[in-house]
Amino acid sequence: MMCNLCNGTYVVTNDIGFGWMKQPCLKCGPMPEEIWKKKHASFKKRLHEAMRQAELVGKDAS
Repeated sequence: MMCNLCNGTYVVTNDIGFGWMKQPCLKCGPMPEEIWKKKHASFKKRLHEAMRQAELVGKDAS
C-alpha cells in the first residue's frame, strides 16, 4: 500500500512561505539504499543515452 503523505516517493515538500523545503517522508523515512541505487542506475543509463544521441546529432548536422 502506498503512503498517503509522499505517494511512494519518500520525499515530502513543504511550503515555508518564501520557498519550498523537501525532506524525507515522516511515515516512510528516507529512501532505502537498494531502491536509491536502482533509481540512480536508471538515471545514469538515460543520461548516457541522451549524451550519446546528442553527440550523434551534432555529427549528422555537418
